This record gives sequence, structure tokens and C-alpha cells, in this order.
Amino acid sequence: MILSNLESAAATDIGLRETNQDRVFAKTGHISDMPCGLFCVADGMGGLQDGEYAAAKAVEFLDNWWNGFFKENAPKGAEVLDSFFTLFKNINDAIRQHSNNKNIQCGTTCSLLMIQGQAYYIAHVGDSRIYQMEKKLLLPFVPVVSFVKSQQLTKDHSNNGRLTSCLGAFKKPGIFTGTGTVNKPCTFILCSDGFYGAVSDKQLVRAARRLRNCSELANNLVTTALKQGSKDNVSVVAVRFQS
Repeated sequence: MILSNLESAAATDIGLRETNQDRVFAKTGHISDMPCGLFCVADGMGGLQDGEYAAAKAVEFLDNWWNGFFKENAPKGAEVLDSFFTLFKNINDAIRQHSNNKNIQCGTTCSLLMIQGQAYYIAHVGDSRIYQMEKKLLLPFVPVVSFVKSQQLTKDHSNNGRLTSCLGAFKKPGIFTGTGTVNKPCTFILCSDGFYGAVSDKQLVRAARRLRNCSELANNLVTTALKQGSKDNVSVVAVRFQS
């Protein structure tokens, strides 16, 4: 998906699991002449269908939020993060209602990135991740650029392999938020733990440097994780803001 100089693509694979409990989301649009996009990876957990339900419910709410985003006065700045807190609360309540009705427990991670003009906003819960990579001059006054190391923008809500926060399993889940400036050119990678558990930071940077097309990049990263032994569902959303 390409909008002006904002490009995105998503890829997901069942891996060796019985079902794919991951869900991905990537939408772009613009307000006046300002490009914006909403991107997410959600990794469900619980019984096979219930984990799928939790992740799918998160994406359903995101889609509804995105569709309404252009019909009203679009939030800006701190209003975006306030809106995300409300969005996550509604997702959490819906999943918990499903769990109570079935007398089960299920939940989902949710790593959410929004780009609005030259700013990015993050809302995150669970152990999926968002990485950022920027290109910078290798030497001052020399017109050669290279990706710096990838920077993890989210903090994992996990301890000894157990989630300490997610949507659906906690009455009041802890939510990590962040914001920053998009310095073009810039690449963001959103991924489930099935990806980063199998692919090194160096491999991620190398692929982002070599593959300029987001679709090729997302599919290459998923394939690499599977080839390197990931047994989980593997999901990647690649977002690139070109200069």
C-alpha cells in the first residue's frame, strides 16, 4: 500500500501451529495533504478459536476507529494517545465479555503505530514489538547513507516467558505509549514474538537496507524467521516513509 511517500505492507504465516492467532493491520490515508497511517500486530492467546477471536476483535475495533477517523475532527498530538487509551479499553472490555460468557480466559497483544504527518504515536500492550530504523550520513558532508541499528520503541510486557499485560486477561492492563518525530527516510517494523525470537537484529537491519519495497521486505522477514526455526505464528508489518 503506497500513499505519497508513505508505504506499508503486511505478511503473516501460521508456522507450525494448528491455527494462526496473529492478526495484522495496515491502512493509510491523508487529511488535506498530510499522509497518515495506522498499523498493528496483534498476537492472540487462549484456546485455538478464542485466541483468534481476541486478536481479530482488536483488529475489528481498529478498523472501525480508522474508518471513523476521517469522518470527525481527527485527533492530533496528545489527543491521539488519549484516543488510543479509550480504544484499548473498549477492546479489553469486549474480549473480557467474551471470556466471561464462555467461562474461559483469552487475550491478545496489541502493538499499534500511527503516523500523522511528521509525527508517530505508539500504544502497546504485550510482547509484540515495534522497531524503528533511520538512515543517517556515514560521515559528515559525505552523501552516503546507511541504516543505524534498529531501535526497539516498545517495552515487552513479559517476565520469564509469561505476559504481565495484555488485552482481555487483565481488568486494567498496563499500556505503554510513546511519540516521536519521523525523520525521513525511516522504516518501522511491527512484529509478533514468532518473528523476533528467530531473527537477529543484524538480519533485520540487513534486510531493511537491501529490500526497498515494503511487500518484499515483510515477506522476506517472515520467510527468514520460518527458515531459522520459528515454530510460532510469524507476522510482520513493514512501514516506510521515504524522503
